[in-house]
Amino acid sequence: MDDDRDTYDKRAPIEVGARIDLFGYDPTPATLHLRPRSRSWRVGGSVRTVVIALLIAPVVALIPPHAPWIVGALTGGGILARRRWTERFTVLSVEGTCPRCGAHVKVTKGRLRTPHPAACEACHFDMSVQLPPEALDGGADGPGEARAQG
Repeated sequence: MDDDRDTYDKRAPIEVGARIDLFGYDPTPATLHLRPRSRSWRVGGSVRTVVIALLIAPVVALIPPHAPWIVGALTGGGILARRRWTERFTVLSVEGTCPRCGAHVKVTKGRLRTPHPAACEACHFDMSVQLPPEALDGGADGPGEARAQG
């Protein structure tokens, strides 16, 4: 998923120690590769999304019934803009094994969620990647807020 999301935020990826949890099994250690996102990257993406929604709203207003399409375009734009604004870190990859079968765990590249969902390619169980609370000290904007480990 190498799209324009990385074109203007070239911050270095960081590695964060984590654990993979699956109910009923002992957690396994993992390494999460994250890209911190700057405030300018988040604001730029949010503003771009809102502008696109504002440009789409009058066009879809021509389709009857008129009001629901406008509300939908503006609501969708607001939701997508908020998602971009809250994306402090982007998950690039994870190195870890399934607590159940020991196979490689797959995560999707995208916004970091806590806990972050993961899936085992071998046994097809859904699990979560847990980060320790001190791993991401409040954000990716200031010095010392996201520490590289390793």
